[in-house]
Amino acid sequence: MPTNFEQYSTRDQAQMLFNLREQASELRRKLSEIENAVAGFQQSLLTRLEQNDDGQRFVRCAAGTVTAVWKSQSVVENLAQFQAHIIATGELDLLQNRVSEEAVRQRWDVGNSVPGIARRDFMRLSLSTTKKEPSNGK
Repeated sequence: MPTNFEQYSTRDQAQMLFNLREQASELRRKLSEIENAVAGFQQSLLTRLEQNDDGQRFVRCAAGTVTAVWKSQSVVENLAQFQAHIIATGELDLLQNRVSEEAVRQRWDVGNSVPGIARRDFMRLSLSTTKKEPSNGK
């Protein structure tokens, strides 16, 4: 894997970038297959452990122990009611510090600023691959 990027010409760097992106794409595809298999086994194990007649919620194997554990997760069922609670009680710790990039961008596009939000411009690379011509033996 190259690390001294300056030794390559601009054209070679561009070609290497495309090659590495292709390799990364193949790895993501393989990773997706593995993640799907993991999810399938997890779901199957959860189902089996949940339906286990003897109440045992774990299974041991040579690699270790898998245990089914109950956890709680919060789900907003009524956003208006939740927002009213936050405003009435001031319990801001129930919220996360995240900003909707799309909502801010929409306001900037019409010339409005958002108090407390700064704009940071940056440059990124945009890649478009050359379409490969299908080989038809000519």
